[in-house]
Amino acid sequence: MRELPPSWEYRRVDQVGDVQLGRQRSPALMAGPYMRPYLRVANVLDGHIDYSDVLEMNFSPYEAETFGLLPGDILLNEGQALDLVGRCAIFDGPPGMCFQNTLLRFRSHTVLPKFAAATFKHWLDRGEFRKLTRQTTSVAHLGAGQFSSMLFPLAPLREQQQIVEILDSVDDLINYSERILQKKLALRKAMLASLTSAKEANATMADVLEESPKNGLYRPWSDYGDDGVPIIRIDSIRGGEVDGIETLRRVRINASEGRIFGVRPGDILINRVNTADLVGKSAIIRDVTECTVFESNIMRCHIKEGIARARYIALWLGTGVATSHFRNSAKSAIGQASINQRDVTSCPVALPSLPDQLSLIQRFESVRLAINLRKGELLQLRLLKQGLMGDLLTGRVRLLVR
Repeated sequence: MRELPPSWEYRRVDQVGDVQLGRQRSPALMAGPYMRPYLRVANVLDGHIDYSDVLEMNFSPYEAETFGLLPGDILLNEGQALDLVGRCAIFDGPPGMCFQNTLLRFRSHTVLPKFAAATFKHWLDRGEFRKLTRQTTSVAHLGAGQFSSMLFPLAPLREQQQIVEILDSVDDLINYSERILQKKLALRKAMLASLTSAKEANATMADVLEESPKNGLYRPWSDYGDDGVPIIRIDSIRGGEVDGIETLRRVRINASEGRIFGVRPGDILINRVNTADLVGKSAIIRDVTECTVFESNIMRCHIKEGIARARYIALWLGTGVATSHFRNSAKSAIGQASINQRDVTSCPVALPSLPDQLSLIQRFESVRLAINLRKGELLQLRLLKQGLMGDLLTGRVRLLVR
């Protein structure tokens, strides 16, 4: 346990606030004379509460007092996936709300709610909650007793306030950057919509492909490791690009497999097996610094650059025309959907002239770069906040108390 600075002290969580487990849900409580809205795990996100999907349950007047929520109460996920147990947010909703037993309520009496919430977030990031959870089937549980007994680093009230102000200022920057990012993403979505409506599909993917789409390399799950060459899997495809090639899992292959399943800049990868909503999602390969292969749930497409620009085709595959085609073509089996080579080659494509394609690519590229710049800024701000929490919430770095 880290030694605290003078004027700080460790106290149990239940010594700095009241801990209450929520009301258990049951079919018998889905109707009654005292129906009230209540919050559950699905409502408590990282740092904020989603009030858009709130259910109701019968709470007697006594139960409403026991399980009622007040502004400043902190709700933590008691039962959730292992890495999400302890995720918390401060309640700021309308009066009359209660909470379910998948949540814990912390009501402060000697610590500022924002200071407590920041401390709980720091514990979540450091894996402190994970150490205490118990696993039952697929759900992990923290438990009111375990949470109550955790040792809370209690700072003097003035120092708490200063720490909260500093973290709030970083949150303001994060929120501003997130708003700008959402505007850029909305702009890109609108540009894709206009691309669909402005161009009639006058070709198919078969017209722009050098060869039939190639299914990827099959390897058992046990073959993945930390050595070998990077392999692109379906969870690596996000937003039309491969998410961080340098962070991909690796797999050992022979020279022949590298030649057959290697990707090159300009290749387009299409997800052939996934849920019905995600099958057909695609990504373009921009750069590779070493031999990189792709898994069997993905198809690779080589584009005839003399007819179409790969970056334009990658954009087209993100339009409603293409996604609807793949969704309608998909074959379903036991919770999964799949498409085949014929489904890809028959996908309709609007094919303007090469100069027009290049013009569209340039417009989208400027938005893509702005989105990536904002994402990088957000990552740095979040890392800054994480570092500040580690320094300030433990007393490792002290503030001058005004």
